[in-house]
Amino acid sequence: MKYCLLYTLIFISACTSNNSLVPSDIRIISQYHTLDEKVSPKYVNCAREIQTFRTREMYDCSFTIEGLEFDILQHFLFDYKGNLKEFWDYKAEGPLVYTMEALKKDLPLFKQVRADRKGYQLSEDGLLLVNLTDTLPIEKIFRKQQIILIQQFGELKKRDQRILFEYELLSKHLD
Repeated sequence: MKYCLLYTLIFISACTSNNSLVPSDIRIISQYHTLDEKVSPKYVNCAREIQTFRTREMYDCSFTIEGLEFDILQHFLFDYKGNLKEFWDYKAEGPLVYTMEALKKDLPLFKQVRADRKGYQLSEDGLLLVNLTDTLPIEKIFRKQQIILIQQFGELKKRDQRILFEYELLSKHLD
């Protein structure tokens, strides 16, 4: 009986733990604000056929991950220190790309996109992405695509939107 209870507790712990899903040696390289996977299939935002995350082209405005479709609203690219490098604002005619220099010249946009934000880090328990102002709970990790899907809550849920982070493994740069 003790062994049965012990195995049950180990099984429950393994199933509910998100720690084992998130690699600890990651660096966030970009952030996507998208329409959620329920709303995106109802809209046609791109002229091209929708590609998977890894096979899409640079200016594509939609992608799929494991059969889920996401239409990109905004894309933030970070440098190796986690600072914002570029901001892409997706419009009907394609993305408008702003470098950090361009954002600094447009103070209202600079403030709106929070261009001075610092990079995100994985929490010690592997359940959150955090920076100085945000704490974002992780819903799912797509390891093959190196994507972190953030839980949908608050304004994101009301607006049918999602936040996804793309990461790279730091260990691959240690060669």
